[in-house]
Amino acid sequence: MRDAPGAQLIATVFLGCLVVGAAALAAGNAGDAVAGSLSAAGRGVPTTAAEETMDVVVINGPAHDPVGALGPDMAPDRLRPLPATNPQRDVWDASLRSRRRFTDQVRPPHNVQVSRSGRTTGASHRVTDFSEVALAIDPTDPEHLLGCSKFFYKPESYGFYTGVFESFDGGLTWSQRQPRGVEDYSLTSDPVTAFDGAGSGYFTLLTRKPTGLDMLKKPAGGLWQRPVVVDRSTNTDKQWIAADQDPLGESPYRGNLYMSWTAIGRGDGNSQIAFSRSVNGNRRWTRKPVFVASGEVQGSVPGVAPDGTVFVAYGRAVFGAGAQGAMEVVASRDGGVTFSGAVHIADIVSIPFMLPNSTFRTPGSMPGFAVSPATGALFIVWADYRHGDSDVMLSRSLDGGATWEPPLRLNDDPVSNGIDQFQPQVSVAPNGRVAVSWFDRRLECPDLPWIPRDHVGRENFCIDTFVTRSYDEGEHWEANQRASAQSWDWSLQLPMVNDNVGFIGDYQGMASGPLHDFALWGATANLGDNPENHQQLFVARLAAATPAPTSSATSTGTPTPTVEASPTVTQEPTSPPTTPDPVLLPLASRSGVP
Repeated sequence: MRDAPGAQLIATVFLGCLVVGAAALAAGNAGDAVAGSLSAAGRGVPTTAAEETMDVVVINGPAHDPVGALGPDMAPDRLRPLPATNPQRDVWDASLRSRRRFTDQVRPPHNVQVSRSGRTTGASHRVTDFSEVALAIDPTDPEHLLGCSKFFYKPESYGFYTGVFESFDGGLTWSQRQPRGVEDYSLTSDPVTAFDGAGSGYFTLLTRKPTGLDMLKKPAGGLWQRPVVVDRSTNTDKQWIAADQDPLGESPYRGNLYMSWTAIGRGDGNSQIAFSRSVNGNRRWTRKPVFVASGEVQGSVPGVAPDGTVFVAYGRAVFGAGAQGAMEVVASRDGGVTFSGAVHIADIVSIPFMLPNSTFRTPGSMPGFAVSPATGALFIVWADYRHGDSDVMLSRSLDGGATWEPPLRLNDDPVSNGIDQFQPQVSVAPNGRVAVSWFDRRLECPDLPWIPRDHVGRENFCIDTFVTRSYDEGEHWEANQRASAQSWDWSLQLPMVNDNVGFIGDYQGMASGPLHDFALWGATANLGDNPENHQQLFVARLAAATPAPTSSATSTGTPTPTVEASPTVTQEPTSPPTTPDPVLLPLASRSGVP
């Protein structure tokens, strides 16, 4: 358990939410005691077509045909120092061998640059950098994607609002905008997107001055409406949203919208997980939130099963290097009115606020969470420090959250090799395919013109995005895939939370459709449209293997399992392959973690 000073550190800097004092909170509450539509001062009024068409929406493209230095971005093999954690020589040699399947790729994965610096539709400031992203897929049109991020206009002093990105061609081109109402506040933060079952999009904002939470709606085929208040009664932080899409026609609560967040305590380390719902498409939210957990809790994520059961997963004591914490979940069988007691998912060992070789915040072992729209299976992922470096762990439940299987280590590099994997995200496709993405530092810094010479070849420093997928509800997993076309140096143009803490986002995006998985992340990579190496957003469109393998295998119990089968990948004729054919691997024994 962390001490009080550690708790106060997290309360003041975590997620950049600028926690305000009691006087400011009271001022924010004074005019907004009842959650519902925003005040008549221009807020809460749907944007008219005439208003919206006054803006010219610039499409970011043709980003699907990038130019410039694509790769190979790895320097030739050379003598390298051991990482700071100094693993055994045989472990490190195994790490170098396992790296070669990525450095020897004939061509890098296919990426699209989603964001652009400069003037942005709806923004009064010129934006320069983007990070902290989420991504959602329209269940009525799998080519329709909705992403979001922080839009930095003063990255050197942590000045930002939030905005959205939208694609109607499966992620090949994107529009970029800051919807009206976002700048009604001193800042907006912690952006998340979602779709309901009818194809309407949603975008949530944490707000300051006043402190609270808002939700924006983009009706199917329509335009962004102005923000609607979700909460003004708590000191809000780290919200997430979900919609009951009723994928199998079994839910009595189709169309309900759900939001959970952390109600930050007053400096004693104790907070609460709060929950609210809307049953009328974002016109109004419950007057008072329901509190589903308390203590050192943070990072809640709601999810909805096909039968309408609502789950909220969250972490307990997820901050501080080596802190002994846990993942937990609560459930509601009545559409979010009441909740069960907490179910323990797994013990965890939290990662440091800053990882080795870093000056950006990580900042902790916050979970990613997803529910299968096909079967209701539950999946939770987090970064864990039990092996002396940061690994990606997953646990699943096949009985509606009543019991959970022991954690599995998803990154397939050697255990305890001093390499960090962090900020995982999980998604489940309509057919039950599970995909997990994360930031990965197993590849040395590339020898590219914009990489500082003293960084070239550095270990556990530069960052990639990796992905692994399962076609049988988590029984077996592909070998890790590199989703990013270029390893990137986080120290370039680094936005700063304060004089000592940099920022690359506290979470990344992942979404899965019938035929593709999409990873969305921030990076300073330059694929031809980022010559100044600002933090831009990139997406990888990863084709799913078909047919889905169904065989089972006996687990090897090793951190680098043996090959079981090689399903065929369906290639898209208009874009290069993202990776070599995926290799299906059995993971470590479900009796424990290696």
